[in-house]
Amino acid sequence: MTVSLNVPATTDYLDVFGLASGPLLSATSKATSWIGTLPTNQDYIIEVIPVGEEISYSLTVSVK
Repeated sequence: MTVSLNVPATTDYLDVFGLASGPLLSATSKATSWIGTLPTNQDYIIEVIPVGEEISYSLTVSVK
């Protein structure tokens, strides 16, 4: 899966985790993109974590 958040630097971050397996990307890493193999067949949550003010963003997710 590839997740990419299009925001200005230091405004929002991603949090990606599986409901059964736990975190794949924590917001504490302050990342705006993630590429990885999903470990199991389960539901996954992708959150945009705001830092400060409300802004507009675009989020691109692809699963192959």
